[in-house]
Amino acid sequence: MYAPNPDDAQRDQVLRAAAACPVQAILVDQLEARHGPAEASPS
Repeated sequence: MYAPNPDDAQRDQVLRAAAACPVQAILVDQLEARHGPAEASPS
């Protein structure tokens, strides 16, 4: 189920799912912003 603002209990699950996605289709910019500045992606 889509949750635009997951709570603390779901945050780790979302980050693991994003890391495991073979096509990098899960974006987590909003989650990273909560914990500090996101690193710039290489261009």
